[in-house]
Amino acid sequence: MKIGISSPNFSLIGFEEILEKISKYFDRWEVVAEGKHYLWDIKEKFLEITPSYNIVFSVHAPLSDINIASLNPEMRKEAIRQINETIKISSDLGINLITMHPGHFSPLGALVPDEVKKINKGSVKQISKTAEEYNITIALENMPNQRITTCHSLKELLEIADNNVEICFDIGHANTNNNIHDFLDYGEFANVHIHDNFGKDDSHLVIGKGNIDFRNVLKKLRYNGFLIIESRGLKAGVESKNVLMKMI
Repeated sequence: MKIGISSPNFSLIGFEEILEKISKYFDRWEVVAEGKHYLWDIKEKFLEITPSYNIVFSVHAPLSDINIASLNPEMRKEAIRQINETIKISSDLGINLITMHPGHFSPLGALVPDEVKKINKGSVKQISKTAEEYNITIALENMPNQRITTCHSLKELLEIADNNVEICFDIGHANTNNNIHDFLDYGEFANVHIHDNFGKDDSHLVIGKGNIDFRNVLKKLRYNGFLIIESRGLKAGVESKNVLMKMI
């Protein structure tokens, strides 16, 4: 397994500046496609400078203000459009893997969870069609144990997944739901996010600073792709990488 990195904090820094820093430590970067890394804004710079770097890129679809399970049809339509446009421009950039969040509960949506699940599934189906058209793999991510989130379990993810939609196993998120081993038994992942916590908050700690038994998890993990460290920043990501390297 190889090790990559992702962090929303990177999206607050200019693309070229943070790329130069990341390239010193990692050969995979999952770009969070918002803030200063909104793909439409960095397209020309990306195509100009990335061939000079030995980095494989993937994308985390926009997540701020995005809810593909919104009960408001116009808001939902825009959320789906944002994801679909991310698929299209990722194809232009030569990127073929996009991780995305399922929709979440609005205040009203929390009162009708079955309806939210139905909408979630329908939205994923629409996004899947676009992904298939552009030969992009969508990795649908399990969510942490929070009141507004859906898809805490593998079962819930599989119930709303569609053709060309695979699973992103977020180990830290699973720890907050006490179901890491349910995912390990499945094993067919397009992406894996790795970070630590103490099982209560989605705190994205450096690996080894929480209570996850990563040696055991990695021993049982049936996955040969990149482990994407989701960190609070580059320094923490490098610390996690150093710990991981000793384990694998």
